[in-house]
Amino acid sequence: MSYQDLEARHRDHPWFTEMRGTWVDEAMRRDGAAVYYAPGNVSIEGDLDLDEAGSDFLFVAGDLLISGLLKNLSSGDGIHLAVTGDLQAGAVIAGGSLIHVAGNLRAGRFVYGHYNDGCLAVAGQVRTPYWISDDHDMRAHGGFVGDTRKLYGDDGTFRSDYADFETASLLLPRSDVVPLAKAFYTPEGRFDPLLLYDYLGVAGRSVVGRWEDWGNAYVLIREWVAASCPLRYSGPEFVENTQALLDRLAELRFDRTAVLVRIRNDLLYAIKELVVAAGSRDSRLLEAWATQASLTVDALPAAPTAKRVHEFDSGEQAAMDFCRNGLNEYGWHAYENADARAAAEAAQILQRALPWLVTWSNAWHTADTLVRLLLKLDRAPDAYAIVASILACYPDEPLLADIAGSAGYKVWKLGA
Repeated sequence: MSYQDLEARHRDHPWFTEMRGTWVDEAMRRDGAAVYYAPGNVSIEGDLDLDEAGSDFLFVAGDLLISGLLKNLSSGDGIHLAVTGDLQAGAVIAGGSLIHVAGNLRAGRFVYGHYNDGCLAVAGQVRTPYWISDDHDMRAHGGFVGDTRKLYGDDGTFRSDYADFETASLLLPRSDVVPLAKAFYTPEGRFDPLLLYDYLGVAGRSVVGRWEDWGNAYVLIREWVAASCPLRYSGPEFVENTQALLDRLAELRFDRTAVLVRIRNDLLYAIKELVVAAGSRDSRLLEAWATQASLTVDALPAAPTAKRVHEFDSGEQAAMDFCRNGLNEYGWHAYENADARAAAEAAQILQRALPWLVTWSNAWHTADTLVRLLLKLDRAPDAYAIVASILACYPDEPLLADIAGSAGYKVWKLGA
């Protein structure tokens, strides 16, 4: 059956009412989409894999019953699916496919959608224990039946990579959180919905409550913060606690640069949290902060000057996040609170990350912090050289306008 004939027969289906006139609809008409049409109910023993080639569009004029998974692991493409009746499966993993269900959806273990190329739209009601959106368009127009844990939207609730600065809501932070994390995260820190499917398939298992989705490392960091805050850095316990944490992190042996950089960045934020909580300016705390900032700068990959930010790989993205956030927090604290020796150390650490600070606007706040540190240390020529390198490419950058307009900078510029 052609796509045009299918529309003539089912023009009121949510697929056609929403897709009509979109680029997907136009492409199917123009290119002669391979359409598979099922004129009645369909029952599948096992999985239905929408990543498999063979059809561009699967249209079920009835109910679709799948004993296993409705599976679309590809985040960028997949066979599109429309169902006129109800959809029932052991679980649904939605990715790049466009899935429209006119009836109800029932998934025994969970419904999970990942990335923003596809969508899952259900006109009827949804019954499932977990409704998890990882940056995916997921709609339950008829609402939810029963007790459904919904992880999506403005809650900031779920990210597929525990290196990200977001939170999940799957687990309680209790003693079994690390083995649970290992149960459905790959060694590289990537959430794998197939592992979650297998985990929930064992009788009596569930995932409840809430946990921060930074994986094993974050759990350890949170334990360290909780243990260190009451101490208020009044004795050797703080240094011992920090070293014990670093030893435990080293034992995790993460493989990816992105995860390694983020672990250190997480530690910088944890130290900052301790500073805020206790209001302490203990020199040991600043030394620990400086040590972690320095180690993270040493671990940075080469700055990819030929790339745009959206082209960065995961390691480069983690490095940028560190430079514009964690490194800036450390540098600004040193600028505002540290003595001349500690401020000079902070300036030296930030200068080692300079290739990351002057190329992209994302990190110019950190470059600005470095400039102000250098000015505070009476190193105006070094500060002005950084300002000039940024303004040479972006002359109207407002962040540095006050310095660029100063008499000192103008005099230096004339002599440079």
